[in-house]
Amino acid sequence: MLEVGVQKQLGTTAIELEFSSPAVKTVVFGPSGCGKTTLLKMLAGLTVPDVGFLRCNGTTVVALEDNLVVPAHRRGFGYLPQQSCLFPHMNVAQNIAYPLRRKGRATVSAALETWGERLGIAHLMQRYPAQLSGGQQQRIALARVFASNPKLLLLDEPFSALDNAVREELRDLLIALVDELRLPTLLVTHDREEAYVFGEYMVVMRAGQIVETGPLQQIFHAPAYIESAQMLGYDNQWKIDKIEGDTVVLTNNWRLTCATKLPVGASHVCIRPEDVMILRPDRPVRDALRNNVLSVTLAEVYPRGRHYKLLVTTSDAQTLSINIPEHAFKVMELHRGQQVNISLKTQSLIACRPTMGSLSGGTRMEE
Repeated sequence: MLEVGVQKQLGTTAIELEFSSPAVKTVVFGPSGCGKTTLLKMLAGLTVPDVGFLRCNGTTVVALEDNLVVPAHRRGFGYLPQQSCLFPHMNVAQNIAYPLRRKGRATVSAALETWGERLGIAHLMQRYPAQLSGGQQQRIALARVFASNPKLLLLDEPFSALDNAVREELRDLLIALVDELRLPTLLVTHDREEAYVFGEYMVVMRAGQIVETGPLQQIFHAPAYIESAQMLGYDNQWKIDKIEGDTVVLTNNWRLTCATKLPVGASHVCIRPEDVMILRPDRPVRDALRNNVLSVTLAEVYPRGRHYKLLVTTSDAQTLSINIPEHAFKVMELHRGQQVNISLKTQSLIACRPTMGSLSGGTRMEE
């Protein structure tokens, strides 16, 4: 378990974080500048908090009330930043072996053989960092971290500078190793896909404080707070005027039916662009799509590679965002100016509360 309760003043920004993650893979998610990397550096021992404590699996590394700050080199944590930070004057074997320099020759040889094979870098041992691609350098950095047998692995968006294919390959490899070793790992990222693929437990941050924490799947699919929904891709949001049973009456006078439980104090109703369904006139409407049907005009079309982003407008000048797979866009022969019917799926609509009081401690609350 990872336990964090710290405060740190950085210029005019106050970082206040308190959470405990029971999962092997924890994701700290938030926009650039919200304090994610500062948290990572406090855990790594590169920055000391002003107040608070840090614990991993019951071992305390910071307890400022007791004047305890374990030095970075004695924590036994592995840290992988965005850049590989390999020693340029050392070859691959020497870089990997560096954390083991006080171990015996047999230990070093076994580590080189094990991680050289598992990370597919055995043929690179005599090369130097300048002779390696970015993906190869990050494999070497991973091997060096794993060879040190860390108690906690800290990841600062380590694959963000790589191209998509290499990033996905290394990310999948890392996940497999972490799962196999049951190695407590904390990843900080502002990338929704990376967070979703990697994490089990999620900490959502904004402006140096916590918005929400909890199981990743739960937060992704039913964020409790509007700030979380905004960051997690719920681009279609409307303010609620009142709630009547399973129906929300919006300030724009729409009435929408929700299949999920509506929390007390909900201020907004939201839906992801990919959950807005365009109804095909040549096919019968399924029961699940009969509610929340709107007539709209297709205003803008933006190709996004594997999908299209559409902006549609209603007769009362409301704008909605829709993501539709490329093949569906082509089959339906959609075009600007076209009038279509859409359904805001009842099971995909979520109602969110405003963050209660200070953002710090905005953990999910069960109804």
